[in-house]
Amino acid sequence: MTMKKLFFALLLAATPFILRGQINPQLAEQYFQNGEYEKAVSLYEKLNQQNSGDYYFDRYVSCLMELARFDDAEKTVNKQIKKEPQRSTLYVTLGKVYERQSKQEAADEQYKKAIEKLPADRYPIDNLAMNFNQMNRYDLALATYERGV
Repeated sequence: MTMKKLFFALLLAATPFILRGQINPQLAEQYFQNGEYEKAVSLYEKLNQQNSGDYYFDRYVSCLMELARFDDAEKTVNKQIKKEPQRSTLYVTLGKVYERQSKQEAADEQYKKAIEKLPADRYPIDNLAMNFNQMNRYDLALATYERGV
């Protein structure tokens, strides 16, 4: 009986240390939705480091842009482009970073690169065109589809 109590006491004492290493994606999303980007950015940075995929990366970069940390956003995207130069949507993300800084010429250059990097595969073509549609850049969406034909 005493061993069981000791075990549970140790387990309870260790719980905060075990949970400290875990990051709550729902909390990060709540901060993001509430516009608390300073709180969200650190969580999304860790989530992005621990997980591959677009969602946490995009959220992290969005937080950086909302905080006007454009140099950090640019470095983050460029680092990812070096890892995955064939991923067209990364060039769009970099273009958005430039656009937020009123560097339209640099942004347009990245958007053109995104279209040029497209593989002859329907899914990436549709995905890139959808990105441009969401940005109300219908000219680029059309160019994307034309490139894919």
